Amino acid sequence: MWKSAMRAGAGRALNFLAVILMLFATVCCGVGVEAQVTPGSTSAPSEPAPQATPAAAVPTTSPAIQAADKRQAADEANSLAGARTGLSGWKGLRVAGVQFQGVSFDAKDPLPGQLAQQAGELLDPAKVTASIRRLFASGRYRDIRVDGRREGDGVVLVYVGTPRYFVGRVSIVGVKDERLSSLLEYATKLQPGGVLADTMIAAGTEGVRQALASSGYFQATVTPTTTTDDAGGQVNATYTVSIGPQARVGEITLEGQDAGLTVAELRKKGKLKQGSKVGRETISNALTRLRSQYQKKDRLEATTSLRKQTYNQARRQVDYDFNARSLARVFRGAA
Repeated sequence: MWKSAMRAGAGRALNFLAVILMLFATVCCGVGVEAQVTPGSTSAPSEPAPQATPAAAVPTTSPAIQAADKRQAADEANSLAGARTGLSGWKGLRVAGVQFQGVSFDAKDPLPGQLAQQAGELLDPAKVTASIRRLFASGRYRDIRVDGRREGDGVVLVYVGTPRYFVGRVSIVGVKDERLSSLLEYATKLQPGGVLADTMIAAGTEGVRQALASSGYFQATVTPTTTTDDAGGQVNATYTVSIGPQARVGEITLEGQDAGLTVAELRKKGKLKQGSKVGRETISNALTRLRSQYQKKDRLEATTSLRKQTYNQARRQVDYDFNARSLARVFRGAA
């Protein structure tokens, strides 16, 4: 009998423990469900975390592209004004057809069908101007002129346009050094996919010449060539470079009140040995070394700069004219 009572007591204890565990699990699950956000829930959403204000975009458009955009806006305004004036006398005539000259469209191109003025409709100058805006918005036109010719009791509209091209591939040919080749490509300022303005190829040529001179190649020749991809609306530019001899360090003159060093010391400290190769960082490194030398002598207010450089083609050397002022020594106090 005692054993039966013990078994019954143990059973009740196990049942009680099971109930406690079930309640604990229910509470935990309930907390989890309340914390979970489900789609369509009517519960008030938690306050969103504050978002950082995005930094203002820094304009990177080149002056040539900015000028092209301004010219594009002016051309569009002129085209719209010309269309209103030239077509006003044909208002109400049935449009027998719509044609395009200068800019071609593939048979599957949806743009012609998206224009406000369609063939078979009565000519409406407002619809024509809307069509011109749509053509400009496509990015394929630099300028548009609308012509018309009578055909029977109707009129045929002709959109005469100059295509707008974009920069395609930019290649540098004739330069074996990959680093220099990349530098010259960057110097063209041509961005693949960007709008191509009339002056950008010539400006790229000048940029390549300047980059070559900065790297010590003063007798280089640069020849630009272009190929047009009408289907893709792109112009590929190739700059063929004949690099020529690399210049060497020539004569050095030093000017300035109390320079604090001789020309020979300047050559030594700046590593401007006569006849050494001229590179892109030759002068910047020399000026850095000279300033460091002044600091070692406690000439903390000293200044040094390059006044001018002159390339002597006969000697194939660059002559440099420096200006330096060491000023008084600055005594550093004890820390």
